[in-house]
Parts: sequence; structure tokens; C-alpha cells
Amino acid sequence: MEYAVVFFGALIADFAGAVIGFGGATVLTPIVLMVFDFKTALPLVAVSHILSNLARVRVYRDVDWKLAAAFIVPGMLASVFGAALAVRLPQQVFLGIFGGFLSVFALVAWVRPSVQAPRGGKSAVVGGLLYGLTAGLVGTAGAVRSAFLTTYTMSKEAYIATSAMIAIAADAARLPVYLSAGADAGTIGRNLPGLVVAAVAGTILGKKLVQSLSAKAFRGIILAALFAFGIGFVYRGIVSP
Repeated sequence: MEYAVVFFGALIADFAGAVIGFGGATVLTPIVLMVFDFKTALPLVAVSHILSNLARVRVYRDVDWKLAAAFIVPGMLASVFGAALAVRLPQQVFLGIFGGFLSVFALVAWVRPSVQAPRGGKSAVVGGLLYGLTAGLVGTAGAVRSAFLTTYTMSKEAYIATSAMIAIAADAARLPVYLSAGADAGTIGRNLPGLVVAAVAGTILGKKLVQSLSAKAFRGIILAALFAFGIGFVYRGIVSP
């Protein structure tokens, strides 16, 4: 039963991630927590996320390596700082700010689609810093990564592949910490074949949908998802104890 729950949960999460470029871990985590404890669920989701992002890089291929590197390096440094802040400051404040930023960004980007970030490295470094800081503070930052990537002029394929490459680095950095905290490596190993199949199948299905969308419709779906995630984070910030 647990294998089926993980497989179908990963398939849904991987399909969603292959379409909008983020949100897979947010979808999969509560599903995996239905059958495993927190110490095993976190690394299992991280492994699933790495596999699905590797599949996206392979299937979509068009990675902007320069942009990815500009995000990854400052992002990893900022995530350490964010994690240090997270243990000292109330998380609900950051959830509210994070959610408010995403919601407002999505609305502004919808009203003014012509606004684009400069291609220079400075804007990417700023995006990487905010991405890493958010990841450290609230544990998830795919939406921030995607918000910044939507401000660059790039194809649908480049957006998803570059987003996936950035996410791989972030997950790979966190995975050893999760595994050293007492995760059941045997459980992760037994679920690995299903996670591989789900990653490949979800990515291929997602790509078929992406290819059928116009650039305008694709961007609209991403902005709608960003707005929805933003509202969700604001709500969590309000109701968190």
C-alpha cells in the first residue's frame, strides 16, 4: 500500500512540476507523510525531487547554465543564513511576507507582462540570494525561483530545464543532512524504482501538455500558480501558532 501511495503521489507531483516548474515537493510531502514519519518523508521527497528534476533537464534539455550558476552559488550561501534565522525568529512572519510577495508579483506580472529582468548577472545573483534565503527560512522556495525566472526572456523549455537544474543543486545540498538525521535508508531504496518511473512518466506527460500551450497561456498558468501558492503561504502565516 505504501509503495502505491508514494508512486502515485510522485507521479502527480512530477507532472505538476514538469508543467509549471515548481510545486512538486509541496504536493508530494503531505502525501508521503500519510505513510512515513517526518525523518523518512523529507529525504524521500528530496530524492523524488532530484529524480524528477534530472528527468526535466534530460527531457527539456535547454538549460541556461550561466543563469543557473548565478542562482545556485549565492542561493546555497543564503540558505545557510536563512536556516540560522529560522531557528531564532517566528516563521509565520516570513510565511506572510513570502506569500504576499508572490501574490503581488503574480498580479503585477499579469498586468504588465512586458516587464523583464536584465540579462546581466547582478539580477540573477539577487534572485539567487532571495531564493536561498527563502529556502532556509520556510523550507520551500521553488515559487521564488520560478517568479524570478519568469522575468527573463526565455523559451518554455529553457524555463523548466533551468529551474530544474537550480533545484537539483538545492536538494543535493540538503539530502545528506536529512539522511544523517535518522532516515530509513531501506525504505527509500525500496521506493526508488517507483520514483524513477514516476519521474520519467510525469515529465513526459507534462512536456506533452507544455508543448500544446502557447507561450502566453504557459506564462498565465505559471502566474496563476504563483498567486495561488502566495495566498496559501499568507494563510499559513496567519493560522500558524
